[in-house]
Amino acid sequence: MAANVSALLPLGEDTTPYRRLTDAHVSVDRFAGQEVLRVAPEALRLLAEQAFIDINHLLRPGHLAQLRAILDDPEASPNDRFVAYDLLKTCDVLVQNMRPGVMERLGLGYEKARELNPRIIYAQIKGFSPTGPYRNFLAFDSIVQAAGGAMSINGEANSLPLKPGMTVADYGTGLHCLSGILAALYQRQSSGRGQRVEVAMQEVMLNFTRNAYAAQQETGKVQTR
Repeated sequence: MAANVSALLPLGEDTTPYRRLTDAHVSVDRFAGQEVLRVAPEALRLLAEQAFIDINHLLRPGHLAQLRAILDDPEASPNDRFVAYDLLKTCDVLVQNMRPGVMERLGLGYEKARELNPRIIYAQIKGFSPTGPYRNFLAFDSIVQAAGGAMSINGEANSLPLKPGMTVADYGTGLHCLSGILAALYQRQSSGRGQRVEVAMQEVMLNFTRNAYAAQQETGKVQTR
């Protein structure tokens, strides 16, 4: 089903201070309190709902952010892209975690977003630094925990590296991204301009394990489990 203006749910009375546009598919909108406009393929939306139905049920009362719109992938139809452009013009924040280069191919990269809305905060989450040697690599929580060194210092001394049960890379990256967004919104109050916020999951894990790296630098000994 191609998205069009009729796909937008009525906004009703606006009681939220900021409007955010996101393409992330699961678990990025909780505890936020802002108005959320989501761009996602219908199949992925249904998959996310089925996979997280229990936790959604627990978190929904008073915590699940308002979901105002469901659109198909902008690559599927030109109409969808125009709807996304209209949303960009009125949004305070865009959050995207697509594969490197996808948003630019869709015509929704930072330069286009800034052209449509100079005040927009364009937040992007990637597995690795956009200027590093792994910038085009895909990533998810366990890959980044390994690449960031967290698994190398977790577990028993004579065992293999062990991944913590928590999805610390995913949720930790989200919190770092939130910090950047809030700082950008605060700066915009005086500058009147938006900006790009880039967060790399590997760098978040390096931040979380900085004590181990500092100890290694001080002692010259590799930190062990």
